[in-house]
Amino acid sequence: MIQVNTKEFRANQSMFFDKALEGERVMVRRKNHLFIILPIEEDDLTITPELEEKIAKARRAHAEGHCIKFDDKDKMNQWLDSL
Repeated sequence: MIQVNTKEFRANQSMFFDKALEGERVMVRRKNHLFIILPIEEDDLTITPELEEKIAKARRAHAEGHCIKFDDKDKMNQWLDSL
């Protein structure tokens, strides 16, 4: 894992992008936040008609109340642990 600040990243962008392509985890720190440089395929950004339908179906189910709701994360974790 490589962790750099924004000044280091700007000075050596090509090298850090190459490292990310090689599978290295590259993290850039800006103030109190960390960002990860992660290569993705252009296909990963495509929403197919099938995926659009799944999203629409999930939105309809949610709107109709067909979902599980939790008051807090402890109750959610209890439910997850029970699976």
